[in-house]
Amino acid sequence: MRGFLEKIFPTGIFTLPVIVAAFGYFVDVFDMYIFGANRVASLRDIGVPEDEIFDTGVLILNLQMAGMFIGGLLFGVLGDKFGRTKMMFLSIITYSIATFMNGLVDNVPAYATFRFIAGLGLAGELGLAITLISETMPKDKRGYGAGIICGFGILGGLSAALLALVIPWRASFIIGGLMGLVLLFFRVRIAESHMFEGMKEIKEKGKISMVFQKPERIVKFLHCVCLLLPVWYVIGVLVYFSPELLKVKYGLEVTVPPILAFVMFFLAMSDFVSAWISNAVKSRKKVLIGFISLGLIMVLTLLLSPIDFNYPALIIIYVGAAIGCGCWVLGVTAASESFGTNLRATITTSVPNFSRAATIPITLSVAALKEHMPLDQAALIVGLVVYALALFGAFAMRETFAADLDYLEK
Repeated sequence: MRGFLEKIFPTGIFTLPVIVAAFGYFVDVFDMYIFGANRVASLRDIGVPEDEIFDTGVLILNLQMAGMFIGGLLFGVLGDKFGRTKMMFLSIITYSIATFMNGLVDNVPAYATFRFIAGLGLAGELGLAITLISETMPKDKRGYGAGIICGFGILGGLSAALLALVIPWRASFIIGGLMGLVLLFFRVRIAESHMFEGMKEIKEKGKISMVFQKPERIVKFLHCVCLLLPVWYVIGVLVYFSPELLKVKYGLEVTVPPILAFVMFFLAMSDFVSAWISNAVKSRKKVLIGFISLGLIMVLTLLLSPIDFNYPALIIIYVGAAIGCGCWVLGVTAASESFGTNLRATITTSVPNFSRAATIPITLSVAALKEHMPLDQAALIVGLVVYALALFGAFAMRETFAADLDYLEK
């Protein structure tokens, strides 16, 4: 497998930090999607009444997302203060133990508490890994490294969904926790970033307040968050609400798991492809605009087309929307490349988790609008806003490909 990938990617890409970070993000995404894949079975098993499963599931999911929002800030700041590798250890230990304990719970309060704690830990993995890779790889190859990490990692979500079909829900949580703890042994061999080592005496580092000290930093931060919003619109609205959405628009009876499986697989492939294209054309900005535009076209096709699509045709449209989500890896990489070393982990960890937290207002907006119009129209209006923000962020951002990262934010 490694030989095949090295025919596609340049030599020197599959370093130990990249391989370990890719497996780390795989475990991270696996643990992130376990609850979604096992929501109904697990809540039934611990005695939640049938008519309360939806509301209880929303509560637990929102607590997990809240944990990720807080954890994104926490681990980013700590990563800039104390080191990328140290905080990776703390992040992995946190979500691994919490995920393992979720496999042992027998009531909703315990379930929700451990999902919140798991969210805190899960928030740190990707941002810290991308920060470390950005600071240790050659500037013309770090995009490839980020693509491998994100592309392989997204397959963890697909694995969680498939595994939920064949084993009990408690076993899924226990396996997720154990995988994280095993990962710690590989993390031991990863050296700290030389850029971080070079700023140990710098006092002004890892302060989220620094983002808001200058208008241009605030603008850059918001641009980076906007770049990632389409991913959570596609997953949080088009996929999770596909049974209701496609029933209203096309009169079809569908279930989430098959659509989610297709979307996760092609999202992973899109991360590989977008990273390769970005390095081939030597631009983050141009490729981001292209992928976001593709996603917008698919959304318009799905929600505006007068054609009465059948199920296979709709799967193709969903695949196109998933490919458009290749903006994920490029957006996270661009965020890492847009700020100085003393603020980089804070930004790279906060940006994806701010975008994940945006799932809450996105879904609430759709829910509010559907009280006044059909669900497909409500989803379309919210989607247009999301993609407009993403395209604005892409056009407004500065090009970061091969940018020099060895500098400090004053």
